[in-house]
Amino acid sequence: MNIYVNGTVLRDHLESSIRDSLLKIYLRIEEGARTSGHKVQLPFPDEKLDRLSPESFGKEIIDRIMRADSIISVYYPPNEAVAWEAHFAAEAGKPQILVVDPADSPKLPVALQELERYSVYELPVEKILRQLERTVPRKGEEPPPPMHAY
Repeated sequence: MNIYVNGTVLRDHLESSIRDSLLKIYLRIEEGARTSGHKVQLPFPDEKLDRLSPESFGKEIIDRIMRADSIISVYYPPNEAVAWEAHFAAEAGKPQILVVDPADSPKLPVALQELERYSVYELPVEKILRQLERTVPRKGEEPPPPMHAY
């Protein structure tokens, strides 16, 4: 499975506690995915992407989402770019899990309100991967119904 992780890019201007928390989250996802035999694309700084024009940048992000089998959206801290990518992925029918801060739960657009959510503090990576594995269609199969929050 090819997983695209949508989240805040680790930049120097981020508050150090947020940057450190995000790094731990991303590395846990990376380790879990690789251990399970999955490929993962993380939101680390990408010099090539940074040099693109706004139009080319947007197209590349859309292409990355469309090439992915599933999406993990780390909505911590909440920001518009992560929300836009998560919304696009939902509208494209991509299996997706949201990772949020339950103490600072963002107001989600309708397309994201029904998605399964997990806490940034209790991130059960193996459970998330199993959930995504069940929702990604195999070649020649119809896609499963969207995931809903319980």
